Amino acid sequence: MRAVIPEAGSENFLSGLEVQVLLLRLDHPKSPLAELAPRLGITHQNFATINTRAYPKLLVYFLTNFARFFGSWDLVRQAFERAQSCPRDPLTAKESLTFENLVILRRTRWSLKGSKGILRSACSKVARHLWWMF
Repeated sequence: MRAVIPEAGSENFLSGLEVQVLLLRLDHPKSPLAELAPRLGITHQNFATINTRAYPKLLVYFLTNFARFFGSWDLVRQAFERAQSCPRDPLTAKESLTFENLVILRRTRWSLKGSKGILRSACSKVARHLWWMF
């Protein structure tokens, strides 16, 4: 997991500061944010915000590059189908279309206006269904 975070940064899924925040948090999971933030020269509120925003981006990186981490592409597809038909907070039409094209079909040249945010939202919803499959 640790090695994947800088890799996600080098492929522009995460900013440099997001990489630093996630690595610092990973290395010191029990340390309070107020103790970690000064190491990066930021406030603990800023640290918390960056940390919270970086996780969905890292999840996108995992789902688009490392389906085997979740078991297999078949499990990702099954979770996608469950997320589409979920009675509580199902994938929207745009989320389904974006996830299907960028993750399931692995189309690298496909684009929809606002697709980065849409993909982050879709990956978060699909991931909820992945965890229940283990």
